[in-house]
Amino acid sequence: PGPLARNVSMALVIGLLVVLAVQTWGMARRPEGYDFSGYLAASRALLDGGNPYHAPSPFQYVYPLFFATALLPLALIPAPLADLIWLALGVGSLAWLTRALTSHGRAPDGAPTGARAWPLIAILALASVDLLQHNLRNGQVNLLVIAVSAASWWAMTARKPVRSTVGLAVATAIKIMPGVLLL
Repeated sequence: PGPLARNVSMALVIGLLVVLAVQTWGMARRPEGYDFSGYLAASRALLDGGNPYHAPSPFQYVYPLFFATALLPLALIPAPLADLIWLALGVGSLAWLTRALTSHGRAPDGAPTGARAWPLIAILALASVDLLQHNLRNGQVNLLVIAVSAASWWAMTARKPVRSTVGLAVATAIKIMPGVLLL
């Protein structure tokens, strides 16, 4: 694809992310919050010596304690700033994963696939809009877990066992599913 297709594709993806960011901000600012509000409530309960699984939130905390502990720094700052950081982590995870997937190959003519992948990225983003919307708008942790799991996989294929193990351990400590998939 030429520069026009790449630029249009990039504009579509960026536009989609902007729309999702605005929607996410709206969800975060609701009185009841969103999933990430429940994660922060669990971390604040830990700070106060309470039980994170009984934190006052409409979004019950169901993850391992490691995740609530890892979010302690975000529980210490104002919620709007924590929400912005969380959104940046979600979008950053998605961007890193996309970049990692498109930079691991070469086209038949030997050119890097990254620049040529934008039309495909745009098609996949539009096809996955419901999935992306669900994860970003609701402040869920899935994009971060997928990115850490992928980094663990690539570290394993690059014969970096310590990085791979740490990545898989972190992903599993946040959400148990990566460990289940390993089995």
